[in-house]
Amino acid sequence: MTQSGIRFFDELAKYMTNTTDYAVAMQREFDTLVRAQTEKLMSSWSVVRREEFELVRDTISKIREENEALRDQLKKLEARVK
Repeated sequence: MTQSGIRFFDELAKYMTNTTDYAVAMQREFDTLVRAQTEKLMSSWSVVRREEFELVRDTISKIREENEALRDQLKKLEARVK
């Protein structure tokens, strides 16, 4: 292969590498913009985050358990009174 043929492939490889780098950078920028717009949209809808939902769900579950325990104690106390 001639020297100019080798240079052609070297330049082609550089071009492909640069194109790949640009594509990766564009994808990151796109992901960032989509994430920001999604968060903005979700906040305008007053949607709770999953972590907040799970925290409230767990708290309610504990309260229900405590409520059942208190109900059982109340039944026992009422039985003593009768």
